[in-house]
Amino acid sequence: MILLLAVAAQHLQATDNAILCYQCAYSPQITRSLVINASRVIYETVNISRIVEHVIQVPTIVHQRVSVPRVVQFTQQSSRVVLDDAVVPKVISKEIRVPRIERRIIQTPYVVNYDEHVPRTSMQPITVSKLVQEPITLFDENGGSQQHYASYIAYVSKYQPVTEFDIIKKTRQIYDTEVIQDTVYDTITQEETIFDKVNNSKTVFSEETLTKLVNDVTVITKHGMENKTITETIIEPKQVSRLEFYRKSIPMSVSGGWDKCNGNFTTEEAQQYGIDTWQCSSQCYTRVDSNEQLYRGCFEEAYGVTPSPSGCSMQAGALWCFCTGTLCNNFDPK
Repeated sequence: MILLLAVAAQHLQATDNAILCYQCAYSPQITRSLVINASRVIYETVNISRIVEHVIQVPTIVHQRVSVPRVVQFTQQSSRVVLDDAVVPKVISKEIRVPRIERRIIQTPYVVNYDEHVPRTSMQPITVSKLVQEPITLFDENGGSQQHYASYIAYVSKYQPVTEFDIIKKTRQIYDTEVIQDTVYDTITQEETIFDKVNNSKTVFSEETLTKLVNDVTVITKHGMENKTITETIIEPKQVSRLEFYRKSIPMSVSGGWDKCNGNFTTEEAQQYGIDTWQCSSQCYTRVDSNEQLYRGCFEEAYGVTPSPSGCSMQAGALWCFCTGTLCNNFDPK
């Protein structure tokens, strides 16, 4: 609003010795870096420990008392009545023990622990940037209009699925089968018939050798295998993902100023382009600063420089070119 009032005041101000100066500006195209927030997925390998139980067989020595059968012979004296010329049968009964092998099956239960991986999917938010352009219409004092575009970065939030795994501890029971052999003894009765000859009754003493089965208790050593559960910690590598946010630089070109103001132009070309002319009571100038930005206008002694009748010189970090006469600042100082 202040700039429009100043323009109107300069147009209304008129003196007898006033000249006209071209009033416009030009800036070159500038490339800038736009910094945005971006995201990326990083995969890392971590070590996860778990405890595993193993069943191993350990050799053992077992001392066992067993009964060993053996046959013993002994002499026994017996008396009998003998009859001459007669045969008398006699039955002798005796008991013996017969060994046999008996097998038994023993099942021993034990518990095994294991891990079960259960997948689980969850939605996690992420931020996505996009470039938005909006049209802007600028109006000049002559009623003309120009179409420009304003650009800005918009951020949109959305969700993406992420799969994770839960570890569930479980147990189950299994059985270890073992076959054991035992020695058992069966008792049987055995009969034997003998014959005695008798005639006259008389007492006869005789000796006979008998056998009997006796059991001796002895200690035997047996080598066996014993099941033993041991615990072992196993380190397993696992790949996990995480979302990392970082700043990303994007080159962006910004359009320069009005190129009609740049270079040399004639009075007819200035009228065709619509370059502004201002009344001036001093000198017309053309200035080029260190950023290649060009300005044309009327010198107002407000820039800290000393005007010269004509010519170009470096003052206050810029190239100042002064000229004398109306509409004289239409040349290219570069």
